[in-house]
Amino acid sequence: MRGVAVPQQPTTLAETIDMGLVQELITMWQGDLRELNPVTRASYRRGTAFFFDWLAEQDRTELSHMTVRAWLSGLSALGYKPGSINTWLVGLRSFFAWVHERGHIPFNPALGIRGIRRRGTTRTHRRDELTAGEVLAVLDTCNESKVGRRDYALLSLMAYAALRQGEIHRADIEDLKTQDGRQVLWVQGKGSPDKDDFVVLSPIAEEAIQDWLPIHPHATGALFVSFGNRNRGKRLSLRSIRQVVKERYIEAGIVDSTKTTHSLRHSAISAAIRNGASLTQVQAMARHSNINTTMIYFHETGRTSEPAEDTIQYRT
Repeated sequence: MRGVAVPQQPTTLAETIDMGLVQELITMWQGDLRELNPVTRASYRRGTAFFFDWLAEQDRTELSHMTVRAWLSGLSALGYKPGSINTWLVGLRSFFAWVHERGHIPFNPALGIRGIRRRGTTRTHRRDELTAGEVLAVLDTCNESKVGRRDYALLSLMAYAALRQGEIHRADIEDLKTQDGRQVLWVQGKGSPDKDDFVVLSPIAEEAIQDWLPIHPHATGALFVSFGNRNRGKRLSLRSIRQVVKERYIEAGIVDSTKTTHSLRHSAISAAIRNGASLTQVQAMARHSNINTTMIYFHETGRTSEPAEDTIQYRT
């Protein structure tokens, strides 16, 4: 980076950071976060500033996973709310990822660090996500028939917009709208009495819907309907949606009992995180009322993307 010296990369897991560069690096990093809303950007910066202020107070210069964990424990002991601490951790992780990409440190010391667990929330998911190859294999089972095009649109909303099966069931054609030049689908989310939130359709999901609508048997009403003899033209039931997904999984060779209908939503959220979506972006897409629920996905994704296990070496 022009005007900023890049320190030598160490051979150990600990890194001594040049504190004189920190404020300059933070300012540059914040300049690259203009796409985030001002509140999120300010929160990220606050958390990062808290961390380096704490380092100075503790007279610590070692940058490691243990250092970040000690900082989190200190914040918790001071009585800060878990939601605030976890948001600051995401900001710090984002900063270190940015610094690491530019060669200032050899690894991200905040990656894989779990936030403060809020009482009553689970640490991990009971149902597994699909691999990228499995998601594509499931979508590839859909042909150009009416049923195939319907199923492809249905699966695409789960895999590319993180819809729940209940949201698929309640979706109507009239819920498709245009907002700020993008096609969106208004949804009735978990525990909500109204369709008061929306998902933005990615190009793949939008194309899938546009491919399905011309052969839809109705111009209004349920977005996804049955082609069965008994319920032809009627809204797909929750049971039928689960059956559609199950049959497509089997056809794609997926027989793992931990991979369910919800796994497509899980895969969408995890893929967004791996591809750089921020905490607030993922929370909005997933429509989580509690940010700690979103944090679970960040914890699980970070745990496997750069695990400490990969750093283990034994020398004689």
